[in-house]
Amino acid sequence: MSIKVSIFTKFSRVSALLLVFWALLSCDLIYDEGDWTGEQRNFGDYQEVVLNGIANVYYHYSDTPLIKVYYYAKHLSNITTNIENQRITIDNEFGGQWYTDLRLPEIHLYNNAVNYVDIKEAGAFFCIDTIQSNHFNFYMHGDVFEAKLLLNVNKAKIDVYNSTGLMEVTGICNELEIYNKGETQIEAINFQARNAHIIQQSVMDVSSCVSDSLYYRIIRNGNITVKGNPVHEGEILGNGELILVEDE
Repeated sequence: MSIKVSIFTKFSRVSALLLVFWALLSCDLIYDEGDWTGEQRNFGDYQEVVLNGIANVYYHYSDTPLIKVYYYAKHLSNITTNIENQRITIDNEFGGQWYTDLRLPEIHLYNNAVNYVDIKEAGAFFCIDTIQSNHFNFYMHGDVFEAKLLLNVNKAKIDVYNSTGLMEVTGICNELEIYNKGETQIEAINFQARNAHIIQQSVMDVSSCVSDSLYYRIIRNGNITVKGNPVHEGEILGNGELILVEDE
């Protein structure tokens, strides 16, 4: 049995769709951001990165330090990049509603290395190339974030505060410190560390590959998964577990 839809019903549906479309336009939900454009900003040498505003940051290896900023021509934001004492500070003075900026600004960093990254606002940090340095510190203070780190360093420190997100880490290091105090999953099962110090204070899981020694503390419900056969000691104060996976 087929159901016939009257012309009046069809007209009512079309009218409703047009009304919704008009409402979206009237409240700036649909916004012409203009063309995706970019500009190069030349600075001196920098080793540290601080992100104060909403943006996605990418690291590229380069012998010549420079910065490229990409954004919409009519973007409701003002992206500033300032450098002082080898520290570059990135601000995004957001001037609109979240739904008017459908694509976040991109800041591409070109340098032979960076050794300090501090994300103070929602955003992301992606390594296109491997960071090679004696030490690398990564701090996350923002609400929501994503990070993909490629590291070849002697010492690495990852410190996540009250943040929700996902972090992937690959590469090698001799000394690794991880402090997970946010609702963040840290996937570093392919990050080869000789010695690791992991404090797990999250309901999300942390994983890493450790060969020699491991010290751990599990304070909440999140697990610590370690690939390898390290000498390990620590304590479990919450409901999480230490899961040891033999290296194949």
